[in-house]
Amino acid sequence: RRLAEVGCAEQDARACNVLGYLLERGLGGATDPRRALDLFERACHGGEMRGCYNLGRAHHYGISGAPKDDARAAALFVRACQAGLPPACSAAASLADADPQAQRRYHEIACRGGDEDGCRGLVKDLARALGAQPEPAELVAKLEGGCSGGSADACKGRGDLQDLGLLEGTSAAPSTSYYERACQLGSADGCARRGSALLDSGATGKDRDRALRWLQAGC
Repeated sequence: RRLAEVGCAEQDARACNVLGYLLERGLGGATDPRRALDLFERACHGGEMRGCYNLGRAHHYGISGAPKDDARAAALFVRACQAGLPPACSAAASLADADPQAQRRYHEIACRGGDEDGCRGLVKDLARALGAQPEPAELVAKLEGGCSGGSADACKGRGDLQDLGLLEGTSAAPSTSYYERACQLGSADGCARRGSALLDSGATGKDRDRALRWLQAGC
């Protein structure tokens, strides 16, 4: 705690967030929720996204002396999510019930960042959109049926399940084939995923040019 105090006094935003965390939970000394809240705010203003996330959490739950304010919490979660913090993306999704597309997007970003809540949320989002149960067999059948019927969104969703390893124990075509189909049906995200997959495979020469065309189509 002493090191965090010193760092925060020297305007280190990360140290301020760590100190806030320690004070909030009473680690290394007494709890001081109100000071913790001030430190999270200071860290967030200093560009430490975990500080924004912790500040958002305080406003969402109305803890540490923060007034319960889901609108502010959502804005803080989205800011941290856009900066690349997966747990913040899951938190943003939890407050986006009124916008299913945004909710699914946040869950996908979180899942791609390794956040298990994001992965579970993405599966539920896809199942809800299809009127299916979040069981692998039924979800796959619905998505593949939709994709075969010309739904770009179903193709993209099917590719996501495969790409993110959410279909353990099942065998299917690689995710790239679904992303390619989604792109052909007009999904910019499908195009971007197809191009990214090709680049990630170490494509060179004509394959690299093809990957760049996929990415351009996704812009």
